[in-house]
Amino acid sequence: MRIVPHLAAAVVLAVLAGAGLAVDVRLVPLCQEGHIPGDLARVLRWSEVFAHGGGAAVVLLVAWTDRK
Repeated sequence: MRIVPHLAAAVVLAVLAGAGLAVDVRLVPLCQEGHIPGDLARVLRWSEVFAHGGGAAVVLLVAWTDRK
């Protein structure tokens, strides 16, 4: 069945989203108060720079793999 890999991917992504939310909830107060360690601040700045390109790349990848 072809639905099994899609269902497994959906479960994995849901678990990763929950883990990301758990980390995000703890980081937000640090960011709002300005108490971010130097290395973490650098990683956050770089993630902001590459976030838009990464999102566009994922959309293009999905569109390319979905063509028949």
